[in-house]
Amino acid sequence: MKSDKPTPTFGFGFLSRDDDRAVSPVIGTILMIAITVILAAVVGTFVLGFGDSAAETTPSASFDMSYSENSTEEGYNVTVAHASGQTFTDSNTGELRVVASDGPTDSFELPVSATESVTLEDVAPGETVRLVWESPSGDRTSTFESITVPEVEE
Repeated sequence: MKSDKPTPTFGFGFLSRDDDRAVSPVIGTILMIAITVILAAVVGTFVLGFGDSAAETTPSASFDMSYSENSTEEGYNVTVAHASGQTFTDSNTGELRVVASDGPTDSFELPVSATESVTLEDVAPGETVRLVWESPSGDRTSTFESITVPEVEE
C-alpha cells in the first residue's frame, strides 16, 4: 500500500528517490547508440575503401636531376639521383619512372634508396623530364622533380 506521505528530498524539492532510477537506463541507451554509430562509421570507411587509400601516402624524398650533352648524338643525357629521404619499396611505391615529354622513359628498380640513380639517354633539346611516383594500387601519381633541357644553340 502506497503512502500519501511525501518522500524526503534532502533539501532538493524536485528530486525524489523514484526519479533517480530512470537515469541509468537512459544513459545506457545513449551509450549503446553512440557505440553503434561509431562502429558503423569505422566499418563503412573500410568497406568503401577509404581506409586503404588513406594509407597510401607519397614517400618523402629529395632527388637531384642534371643533364649533360650526349656525345654520340644530338641531345642530352638526364641523370636522376635519389639524394636523401625515405627508401622507395614495394609497400609504398608501385613504380618510380623517369619520363621525357616526347621521348624515352625509364624506371627505377625497387627498392630505391639514397645514392641510386637512373640515366635517361637521347633526350631531345627542349624536352621536359619528370620523375613520377605511382602508388602501389596505381590510383595516385605525384611528380617529385622535373627539369627542362636547353634548346641547341646554332
